[in-house]
Amino acid sequence: MLGSITITSGAHCGSSVVTVAGELDVYTAPALRDRLAEAFAAAERDLVCDLSAVTYFDSTAIGVLVGAFKKVRTLAGQRELRVVAPCDPVRKVLRLTGLDQVIFVYATTAEALAAVPPAAPPAKDPTP
Repeated sequence: MLGSITITSGAHCGSSVVTVAGELDVYTAPALRDRLAEAFAAAERDLVCDLSAVTYFDSTAIGVLVGAFKKVRTLAGQRELRVVAPCDPVRKVLRLTGLDQVIFVYATTAEALAAVPPAAPPAKDPTP
């Protein structure tokens, strides 16, 4: 627990899932940024950021999501940032800023993980 926020993370079939509960503001958003960076390093596939238990979401948190979105787009492998935001206040902010038009938003973590494309099969060895 950090101030008024709890951040946990884990893995699911090669994707990293970061779950946040509490208030995301100028004081707590840096902890989310750091945890997302760790999750990117560990993920082989997409990153899911579950904000379903976030009760407050300010402009600093928006900046963290935009930064994460940009970072994931620079990584090889066509990976995506998937955000879970089933209700206000997060969904409203994503809609008002237009981020819901560029970042995939889901109602549940299960839906977000189900949307991750299957892993590519390993390349065949060309030698006989």
